Amino acid sequence: MNIFTWIGWIVAIIFVYWIAFAYYKISISRNLVEVAVPFSIDKGDYTKTLLVLGDSTAVGVGASSSSDSVPARIALYLGSTYVENHAVSGAVVKDVSEQIKSTKVDKYDTILLQVGANDMVKLNNFETVSEEMERVLTTLKEKSSDIIFISAGNLGGVKIFPQPMRPFYTKINMSYHKGFEDLAEKYGIKYINLYQDPSIDPFTLNPNKYFAEDSFHPSSFGYEVWFNLIKENLEKK
Repeated sequence: MNIFTWIGWIVAIIFVYWIAFAYYKISISRNLVEVAVPFSIDKGDYTKTLLVLGDSTAVGVGASSSSDSVPARIALYLGSTYVENHAVSGAVVKDVSEQIKSTKVDKYDTILLQVGANDMVKLNNFETVSEEMERVLTTLKEKSSDIIFISAGNLGGVKIFPQPMRPFYTKINMSYHKGFEDLAEKYGIKYINLYQDPSIDPFTLNPNKYFAEDSFHPSSFGYEVWFNLIKENLEKK
């Protein structure tokens, strides 16, 4: 057996391993999605209102409890008495317009928008995503003067992706962050970039702690990292 045959076998084994690994992790992710419950508060007290829109990270998939999710932590930080959460796992930017149709209050003190990661994973064209986001932000500006927008951390650090794909996703990630930052500046909202350099990123340094069991969503510890970054940026503004 020559060296090229050996290389072929090695490549084939690695490929089969990643397929099996991804399938296993995706099955875990589906289970996490099924049990996740979006954090909300509805006791009829509208003193301080918070609207949450977005994808599975706004639902809190991967957290041990909905109280560990970013929306719950933000609500506690802001002292929100009413929290409406219309986030849906798997949502992309274009889906947020449908979520907005389900809102129950005309005006909110704060809106938390957590979306964009699935657009990156699916390699959706950013020009199209940007147009959809502009429609979303135009509508949301009518509902609140205080909008907090966050997206993914470093997708290149997600272990469910094969190693050769991770630098590619980091590049996509950075491109989206820049585009979202430009949109946020245009609409006068707060975009908080959750990306951290791998040398200091807890998700990279200790993935078993900061990622959930599916190696894709943050764990309760991971959401705490995100919240601390959000809090730090809000206190700077």
